[in-house]
Amino acid sequence: MKDLRDSRKHRSFWLDWFGSLGREIGCSKSWFTDNPNVFLSTAESCIGNRKPCFMSVHPFRAPGVVFGLEKVFFDFDSRVKHPNLKETFKEVRGLTKRLKEHFDVETLIVRTWRGFHVYVLLQSVVELDFGQEDTGRWVYQLLQEELLREAPHTTLNTKCLGNLKQLTRVPYSTHEAGVKCPPIDVHGRPILIDDLGEYRERGINKGLFSQLVEKGAEKRGNSQFSQFSLVNILT
Repeated sequence: MKDLRDSRKHRSFWLDWFGSLGREIGCSKSWFTDNPNVFLSTAESCIGNRKPCFMSVHPFRAPGVVFGLEKVFFDFDSRVKHPNLKETFKEVRGLTKRLKEHFDVETLIVRTWRGFHVYVLLQSVVELDFGQEDTGRWVYQLLQEELLREAPHTTLNTKCLGNLKQLTRVPYSTHEAGVKCPPIDVHGRPILIDDLGEYRERGINKGLFSQLVEKGAEKRGNSQFSQFSLVNILT
């Protein structure tokens, strides 16, 4: 019961984390919902039963169909049997520092059992046109690679690159190993967040988004970016 009582203080954060569009959520298996109350009850049920809880990084418009890009996600994992979080966190801090100095964006860091999840929010969701998922995946990976450039990332789990449909651990949920997964500051201390307002405001704006992706496309010598429609659907 204590876990359930504690979880209630995270409801405002979780509602913002879910947003106003659909998501894929779940525990051992995932499903689509556009009802934030279903997500809340799922998260609280998972925590009450000491089970993990996952949600898609990006919003979905229907089962298996990504609506658009909302965050840039990086997964840093310790590569050794007994996780060396100190080494992994050093790289996370290096990336965080670079993003702040070069692009003036704020990162949200979540501690997991084996490492850290790092998120950079877009100031508004960038919608993918119907039938443009492959192009969207390409654009998303270009964005990730440009943000990673010149930052140490030997502990990065590269499966996150270009993975539009990835589900990640919900912040403040519980790892199956019994470890809490809270957001943390740059010193590794758990923090309590009510909403994503500050991270969204200090996130990637439309101009920086276009600049990063165009720069990455130029380096690859690919004109596919010109076929991608940038539609801001949220204000």
